[in-house]
Amino acid sequence: MSQPRIEQLPSKVFFHSMLRNGVTWCIPLYILSAIAGIFIGGLTLPLVGVAIFIIAPLWGIYLISKSSVDNVNTVMLRAHQLIFEQLQNVDYFYYGGGGGLAVDVKNQTFCFVKAKSVKDLTYKLVPFNEIKGWQSSQPGRLEYTGFGVNTGIQAEMKNQQEVRKQAFHTGLTVTTNQLDNHQIFIHMPLQKANAWIQLLTKAINSKDLAVSSPPRFFPALES
Repeated sequence: MSQPRIEQLPSKVFFHSMLRNGVTWCIPLYILSAIAGIFIGGLTLPLVGVAIFIIAPLWGIYLISKSSVDNVNTVMLRAHQLIFEQLQNVDYFYYGGGGGLAVDVKNQTFCFVKAKSVKDLTYKLVPFNEIKGWQSSQPGRLEYTGFGVNTGIQAEMKNQQEVRKQAFHTGLTVTTNQLDNHQIFIHMPLQKANAWIQLLTKAINSKDLAVSSPPRFFPALES
């Protein structure tokens, strides 16, 4: 079976990661770079010290962001491979940083891929008749509050930590009658989880989900 091209994170995601990591890491990185600049530059090479103070944090934020995006792309690549290796036919599929899922309409089987870490991805094949329920979920939305200049950065760092925590617990939960896989959770954005709710309903309840050729990334990527 021919496979569609593998989608990776767009450049705007890397830019957003740079901004997020900039907020999170700017204070500790600038403190370390100031110490390094004073130690290395000293009084004899002040320009070197200034260069280290300015460049080192930016380079550190870039490396942290690149590592994060590369890890997500690695998970997406492996999830894509598992989906197309395990299903005889793939009609609709999705993958992201938390794993992925796909459906084989002809053989009435779902494949769920869960990413525990970059190197630890597991899959489960579940026939339609063993799926008992499904729901999307998202923790309570975060309330943002204005802060003064002195406390704004620290408050934003805390906000970013809460956003990441909430995002980690947002996704699709499928309930099955398999003893070892009673509940399967796939981390994904809420709007994508809701789209798969509709697809699951058509596949299992309405029984009118059409075969798709070629395989279709679902929901469709934003243009």
